[in-house]
Amino acid sequence: MNTPKTPDNYPAKEAWQTLDRAAAYRVARAPAQYTRYHREDAIIIRWLKELPRGAMVLDCPCGTGRLLPVFTELGLQYVGADFSRPMIQQAQKAAGEAAVLGFVNADAEQLPFGNDVVDSIVLWRFFHHLPDVRTREAILREAARVTRRQVLISFYHTLSFTAARRSVEKFFGRKGYGQAVTHWQLKAEAARCGLRVIEFQSYRKYISINWFVHLQKGG
Repeated sequence: MNTPKTPDNYPAKEAWQTLDRAAAYRVARAPAQYTRYHREDAIIIRWLKELPRGAMVLDCPCGTGRLLPVFTELGLQYVGADFSRPMIQQAQKAAGEAAVLGFVNADAEQLPFGNDVVDSIVLWRFFHHLPDVRTREAILREAARVTRRQVLISFYHTLSFTAARRSVEKFFGRKGYGQAVTHWQLKAEAARCGLRVIEFQSYRKYISINWFVHLQKGG
């Protein structure tokens, strides 16, 4: 299947581009296998509850649809977007009979939506795949353009035990992945893109590499 191409593709854009890999991803990331997913869901649900019932949420990238039940159970209108068509196909299977507005094959740096058309954009399990500041800010600017309320992001934090351990492993030649940033750095990048921080969250502060931020549009 053809996939959108941009001049600056990075590894995450090239991954999961076959049906077999997308299906394997769905199985490997099943919520039942990771207790941390329930902790993450609790954070995202609290932030999403600020939205009125029927608000529209863009899940980008939607992956294989792991977060879809979180949105639909809150009575939110769901739109999924992903760079990978096979991942979208898996998400459609996960959706089943759930009421969703649809799925779009899209690049987060160039979203095919108008200005201020959704109430929330959720960028989950994605930012650590981005290679540099330029890419992060391109995506933040697009999110700020398309949302009219909030942007919710998960990211890898440099000031954590897990990040330190991975740095040591990388020094000794073990292949690693994931770009980590501090919350101060992400706050500055978001501000340059028209977003302000409402709250940072972590369920195991400075232990877990996974952190979360609630951003709001406007100064």
